[in-house]
Amino acid sequence: MSEPTPPNRTDSNARGQRLALVLLGILAPLILLVWLTLTVLSATAHGQAPAWDQTILDWYRQRRTPTLNSLALNLSLLGNLAFLPLTTVLIMLALWVRRWKMQAWFLGLSFSGSLALNLAAKAIVQRPRPSPLQAVAPDPGFSFPSGHAMTNAAFGIALVYIFWRTPYRWYAALLGLGWASVIGVCRNYLGVHFPSDVLAGQLSSLIWVTLLYLLFTRRSHGWPAAEPTPAGSPATAPAER
Repeated sequence: MSEPTPPNRTDSNARGQRLALVLLGILAPLILLVWLTLTVLSATAHGQAPAWDQTILDWYRQRRTPTLNSLALNLSLLGNLAFLPLTTVLIMLALWVRRWKMQAWFLGLSFSGSLALNLAAKAIVQRPRPSPLQAVAPDPGFSFPSGHAMTNAAFGIALVYIFWRTPYRWYAALLGLGWASVIGVCRNYLGVHFPSDVLAGQLSSLIWVTLLYLLFTRRSHGWPAAEPTPAGSPATAPAER
């Protein structure tokens, strides 16, 4: 009689990691996002904003200076749809050349999907922006969720997932998440978004990109190794498992 096969510790760890991603990257932020959306919808129906939204905007407004205004405007410009798509495409091309094709598609879908979801959410919620009289440079369109916050967060979170199992994980985390946070602060500082708009955009991107990551890696429990390099081409270092 053959002995039962012991469970594979690697597979068990992978399942535990994926369960943690489902709980912390999808379910927990989804609960917070639903609460936040209901709170915003209720306040918007009464022509108001949640008290904490306005309190935080007032705090930023009281600390504005010409230098900070210029810095926030320039950083916000780098995170808009004139520059972020180009940056995304350039990184996708670099990943493709490195033969990380799945990661390249993942980055592109993370960004484009977040943009599409943002446009749909704004059309549904139709929340007015903060008073233009309080903004450094008023922006047109609806406010919830913040497009800048959502697309830049999707970009940053995707970079973390792509490079997390490589020696560059902390550089990716610092760059991606740091940049997404800076953009969110800039949008509140400029007075063109409520804090709840920014938070909703970031939570939405966390859910979307985590879901994409789980779908992309559902069979391999991680990114596959880089495709074989043709003879005569420089070798590439595959991502660690």
